[in-house]
Amino acid sequence: MKNVFLCGLLVFAVSSFLFLFRLGERSLRNPDEGRYAEIAREMTVSGRWMEPSLYEIPYWKKPFLFYWLTAGSFKLFGQNEWAARLVPAFFGILGVMAAFFFAVKVWDVRSALFSSLILTSNVWYLHVGRYLVIDMAFSFFVAAAFYLFYLGLVSEKHPAAYAAGAGVSLALSFLAKGLGGAALFFVLVPCYGWLAGYKRQEWKRLRFPAAAALFGLLVLPWFVWAFLKEPEFFRVFFVNEHVRRFLSDQFEHQKAWYYYGVFVFLIFLPWLLFLEPLGKAAAFFRKEALKTPAFFMGVSAAGMLLFFSLSQSKLPTYVVPAIPLLSLLLGNGWSRWMEEEKPSTCLRRLTHAGLLVLSLASFIFALAVPWLLGSVVKRFPEGIGFYLRLIALCLMGSCLGGVVLLRKGRKGFLFGWVALGMFLVSLTVSFAMEKMNVDYTTKPFAEALRPKLEKDSQVFIYDHPGPFYDFRFYLKHPVKLVGLAGEFETLGWDEVSSDAAIPREAFEEALKERKRLYCLMRKSDFLGMKPELRRNLLVLREDRRKVLFEAGR
Repeated sequence: MKNVFLCGLLVFAVSSFLFLFRLGERSLRNPDEGRYAEIAREMTVSGRWMEPSLYEIPYWKKPFLFYWLTAGSFKLFGQNEWAARLVPAFFGILGVMAAFFFAVKVWDVRSALFSSLILTSNVWYLHVGRYLVIDMAFSFFVAAAFYLFYLGLVSEKHPAAYAAGAGVSLALSFLAKGLGGAALFFVLVPCYGWLAGYKRQEWKRLRFPAAAALFGLLVLPWFVWAFLKEPEFFRVFFVNEHVRRFLSDQFEHQKAWYYYGVFVFLIFLPWLLFLEPLGKAAAFFRKEALKTPAFFMGVSAAGMLLFFSLSQSKLPTYVVPAIPLLSLLLGNGWSRWMEEEKPSTCLRRLTHAGLLVLSLASFIFALAVPWLLGSVVKRFPEGIGFYLRLIALCLMGSCLGGVVLLRKGRKGFLFGWVALGMFLVSLTVSFAMEKMNVDYTTKPFAEALRPKLEKDSQVFIYDHPGPFYDFRFYLKHPVKLVGLAGEFETLGWDEVSSDAAIPREAFEEALKERKRLYCLMRKSDFLGMKPELRRNLLVLREDRRKVLFEAGR
C-alpha cells in the first residue's frame, strides 16, 4: 500500500507539472480555442446555460457539459487563458491517474507506474490536454467507461456499481461531445466478449443492459429538450455532426484510410522501437490470454483505431481515447520484460538498429531545420527553428542513451531515461506552440482596438469568422459578423434573419457612406477589396494573415 501511495504521488506530481506548466502563457489559438472560450463566455454573460451560442448565434453542434465546465472555471478564476485550459488539463491529469489505479487493480504497481508515465509523457496526449478542446474530457469519460466495464466483469464484488459507473461515464461523454463514446462502447464491448469466449452467465454479472438503460435515462432528457427547443437541432447535431461527418466525403479533414495507424506509430516513438517489451505487450493475442486485461486493452484500442479509420472525416484528436489503453499495454509490457532474465539477441539487435536510425534521422532534421524553414515551410514564425532543433536533439539523446543502457542491461535506468527524454520533448513542444501561436490569435488586435472603443462603437468581423473567434473574447465589446460563412453556413442561419450579422452588401454600403466602424478581416480579403473602398480606410494593425482597420474617420 505504501508503494502504491508513493508511486501514485510521483505520477500525480509529474503529470500535474507537465499539464499545468505555463498553461496560461499562450494566447488562445483559433479556431478551436477561440470558439470554445467564446461559447463559455457567452454562457456566463447571458445566463442561458442550456443553449450554447457563438457570437450570439445558436450553436448546437455539441452538447453543453464542456461549456459548463469552462464557464465555471471562468467564474472561479476569471476570463483568461489559464482558466480556459484548466478544464482539459484537469481531465488530462485525471486520465493519467485513472490509468494508474486501473493498472494497480488489474496488474501491479510497477505496471501502473510505467503505464502512467508513458501516458503523461506522450506528446500528443499532453498537447491535447493543454489545449482548449473537448477531446480530453471526452477521452477521460470514454476510458473510464471501459475501465469500469472490465472491473465489473472480473470483480467479485459490486458488479452493479461498476455497471452504473460505466453508464454514467458514457452519459457524461455524450453530454461533452456526442455519441462517439457510446458508439465505441456498445460496439467494442460485445466484440471483446465474443472474441474472449465469455459465456452468457458471465455476462449477466455485468448487468450490461442496465448500463445502457442508465445511459439513456441521463442523456434523453437533454436530447428531447434540445429537439423541441430548436427545430434545426436534429439536422445540425445528429445528421451533420455524426452521420454525415462519418459517412460523407463532403466534409473537410479527409485523410487516407491508414492515417491513424501512421499517426499512432509516430506519437508512440521511441517506445515502439524497444521490441522486447513490445513483444511482451503484444502477447495478449495468445489463446491463453484472451480473458486478461491486456487482451481487453488490445481489442478496445484496435477497435477504436479501426472505427475512426472508417470515418470519412479524420482529425488527430479523435484517437485520444485510444492513447491511455495503448499506454497501459506498453507499460505492462515493460514491467513483464523487467522480469525476463534471458535477452532475445535478434530483437535486441533490431532495437539497436531502430534507435540508431531514429537518432540519425533526428540529427539530420536538426541540421536541416534552417533550410526547411527558409526554402520549404516559410509560414512558420521567426524563432521556431531553435525549438524544432531542440526537439530533434532531445529525441536523438533519448535514442542514443537507450542504446547504451540497453547494451549494459540497465533496464530500470533505460525506462527512466526514455521517459525523461519524452518529458523534455513534450515541454519543448509547449514552448514551440507559444511561438507558433502568433498567426492564430487576435489578442494583439483586440488590445490595440480596445482603448479606441466607445460604448456605441460598431465592430465587425468580415466574411469568415473562424480565424477570429477569440476576438470578442479579448475585446469584451459587441462584435457583428459580415455574412455567415464557414461553419455558420451549416447551422441553418443567414445574415438576413440573424441580428448577429449583416449582409456583405450592407457592409460595403456602410463603407461607401463612410460610417464610423472598425473591422477585422483576413489580409487576402482586405487586398481584394475595391480600391475606392480601401483608400479611405486607416489600418490600425496588421500581420501576415490579418488586418484591423478603421472606417469613417
